[in-house]
Amino acid sequence: MKKIILFLILLSGFFYQANADEKIQTILISFDGFRWDYLDRNLTPNIDSLIFHGVRAKSLKPVFPSKTFPNHFTIVSGMFPEKHGILQNDFIDEKTNRKYRISDSNEVTDARWYKGEAIWETAKRNGKISASYFWPGSEVKDEMRHPNYFEKYEHTRPYEDRINGVLSWLDLPIDVRPEIITLYFDLADTKGHSFGPNSNEVNSAISKLDSLIGKLVNGLRERKLFESTNIILVSDHGMTEVSLNKIIEVEKYLDEKNYLIQWNGPIMMINPPKEKVKSVSKILKDSLKNCNVYLKNEIPTKYNFSKNEMISEILIVANLGWSLSKKSLTKRDSSYFGGGNHGYDNHELEMHGIFVAEGPSFKNNFKSGEISNLDIYPLLCRILKIPPQKNIDGKLNRIEFLLK
Repeated sequence: MKKIILFLILLSGFFYQANADEKIQTILISFDGFRWDYLDRNLTPNIDSLIFHGVRAKSLKPVFPSKTFPNHFTIVSGMFPEKHGILQNDFIDEKTNRKYRISDSNEVTDARWYKGEAIWETAKRNGKISASYFWPGSEVKDEMRHPNYFEKYEHTRPYEDRINGVLSWLDLPIDVRPEIITLYFDLADTKGHSFGPNSNEVNSAISKLDSLIGKLVNGLRERKLFESTNIILVSDHGMTEVSLNKIIEVEKYLDEKNYLIQWNGPIMMINPPKEKVKSVSKILKDSLKNCNVYLKNEIPTKYNFSKNEMISEILIVANLGWSLSKKSLTKRDSSYFGGGNHGYDNHELEMHGIFVAEGPSFKNNFKSGEISNLDIYPLLCRILKIPPQKNIDGKLNRIEFLLK
């Protein structure tokens, strides 16, 4: 009898060790524009299950500006935009006159724009296999700077196909299976812009996205991989209501029409000739309401948005819900200036996103306060057991309490 008991103890120890050595996969999922409080609308049973068995932060604070491409690259690099170089969804390098545009595949895939090292690069340098099903920066042409497996962005590709694509990577033999996968969905952002964050259309989007999480979890369970997979759900920013009655027309206060003006909506950059910078700034400060006008050296340190040569000499930040416009609106503009928008001060709670995680690396049924998306990159490095880049702005010690 004693021999049988001893055998069972040894056997259980073997299985425990085998389980402990099992390869862990981590799937980082972005729900673009999914505001922090969308989880409180009783529309997300599958995500609620992840929260119950995992962790949830009250909100995920974006970096400034609270726009899609800057924040997605911050999440995977741990750097402020002024350092990683992706200042906005589109911007101009005046020295070369080149334009970064999310609609221009040649520029989006040009590695020279991306000054930070993404998690898939760090993983690759350390012998880890990575994959990305749509994530800003993942399609760069430099062989060493993109994931081992990746898909070229296709906005209309069915969401279910994206889930199936991730699961197909997890069907690969363990020696070529990715340990870190990024996955992206635009739906909440698309509906939020068109109809506003409090619309029925956004509620439908929330339910749809939750069902996709259910599909992913079921696929992992079918493959007996759920217990060995971390699912991390984030969003790049939140969303707020905007109105055609809250427009700030900027260009009518400018003495010339040939200044370089970039962006509209929540923020705007203006580059007058050097000799006119201070006078133009004063005119705008005296004339504009419901916004703040800053010279480059006056930009508040809380934004961490001044130490980059592509940032213009004048920055205007609209108050929450107000929109900056170069000129009088046309009918075409109403689709952008009505409904919902983001890009405002990243300290505004309505600009915050979500952080939910469940898996072998995370605590069970644990909730925290606000966390910063800067800290996700070092968190991923800890999970992958690889050293992070040394020049990052994120800090593991601000977020490691979420781990077991």
